[in-house]
Parts: sequence; C-alpha cells; structure tokens
Amino acid sequence: GKGGILETVKDGETGVLFYEQTSAALMQSIQTFETMKFDFEFIRNEALKFTEEKFKAEFEAFVHEKVEEHKTKCSSLKKRDSYSV
Repeated sequence: GKGGILETVKDGETGVLFYEQTSAALMQSIQTFETMKFDFEFIRNEALKFTEEKFKAEFEAFVHEKVEEHKTKCSSLKKRDSYSV
C-alpha cells in the first residue's frame, strides 16, 4: 500500500492492500481477497467520495485559496516596500 491507494482502499473493507512489493505478498493478498465478503453498499458510498465533480470542486477551491494567499502576500510586500522608499 503506497501513495494515493491508501486514500481510496480501506484494507479489509473496500479491498486488500499488500505492503511488500513481492510476488509472495501479492499472492497472499489475492488469497485473502478471495475469501472475503464485501459490503457493496459501503464500497459504493466510499467510491462516491472520489467523484470527478468533487475532485474538480476541491481542486478549484484549493487553487482559489492559494491565489488569495499569494495576493495577500504580494500586497503586504508592496506595502512594506513603499514604506522603505
């Protein structure tokens, strides 16, 4: 389990992770997966947390926040520079 997969797969609930990048670890995870019972409604609800629309909205909000932070920083730098002239 590395990277973004840790955000989207809940080990034992929505899938099975393997922590060593070896064929033995992968085989063990596959065997575990094949014996598990999954709650498909729960999995569907988890998947809905990662819709394209939600991603776009969160990304847009993040960019807007950073632009505003940048504007504030630039504004305070301009004020500081105008005092030192």
